[in-house]
Amino acid sequence: MNESVLLSQVQSEGLSGLLQSLSNASAQQVVMFAAFCTVARIAALTLLLRNQKPRPWWATLPAWSPGALVVVVGVGALLGGWRWVGTSVFAIGIYLLLRSRKSVSFPWLRAAHDILEGLQYAAVVVFLLIRPFLVQTFEIPSPSMEPTLRVGDYVLVDKASYRLREPRAGEVVVFDAPIEASTVSGGPPGMYVKRLIAGPGDVVEVVAGILYRNGVPLHEPYIAEEGFGDFKLVKYNGRVLPILRDRLGQFPSGTLYLETVPPKDLFRVWDLPAEPLPAGTYLALGDNRNNSMDSRYWGLVDRHAIVGRAWIVFFPLTRWSIVR
Repeated sequence: MNESVLLSQVQSEGLSGLLQSLSNASAQQVVMFAAFCTVARIAALTLLLRNQKPRPWWATLPAWSPGALVVVVGVGALLGGWRWVGTSVFAIGIYLLLRSRKSVSFPWLRAAHDILEGLQYAAVVVFLLIRPFLVQTFEIPSPSMEPTLRVGDYVLVDKASYRLREPRAGEVVVFDAPIEASTVSGGPPGMYVKRLIAGPGDVVEVVAGILYRNGVPLHEPYIAEEGFGDFKLVKYNGRVLPILRDRLGQFPSGTLYLETVPPKDLFRVWDLPAEPLPAGTYLALGDNRNNSMDSRYWGLVDRHAIVGRAWIVFFPLTRWSIVR
């Protein structure tokens, strides 16, 4: 591997790691980041105002005061378990202490103050306004949505549309996985990305790999290959359950059906008629139909669990596209 290829790989992995950190940042981390920017801005402003007359009270403090204040904040962050924040703040504090013994570069301080101010406002706007209500980033963790979405793709999730309208069949959505995805199918907890196939009132069946919605075969140009076996929803003991059966008529493990229905009733319940989706629920399947743990295994997705619509693949840049 030549140096240019290696550098490109390192840069790509670094940007990927940064995007992952930003997409997973918690509210507490955002508050700490904004607090750090505030403290650093005060330190820079104090040094800027030291030679102005009349000077405010904080400008009369010793030259090492801003650096000492930042060091204390850094130590507090480290003690509170904020390792990356604490280390960064502590290092900046040490730098300010050393800088206080030399002449102050006012243009440099003004630029630093402006940059920190911008970062502070960006943190508040992006993480406390845009991400909760408008747009969020999401990393694709598995191949269940190939070829539409690949492992390592970063997508922008449109969270605003579903505040104005209901989700529609055919849209790729991000949602909080139901508890059965972990307890029954053994998948990881957290947010999943799948394609909505049907909504409330629709009747869905898969016969010999062909998916029918309300009795009409569905054209699915986005799937990797036809799904195996048969599928439908049935009502058992007042509950709508998904049934998945392979080509040999056997029921795969890790399904809500096997978890809920006694062995003696498995084939009897299969003969029940297909049930429509209950109100407020959606059927979500992966495009990589034969390599996806989805609604066929762990059940339907509640409306309130849907976070937003997968909108744009924005990273890697070579994969930039509208999600369809």
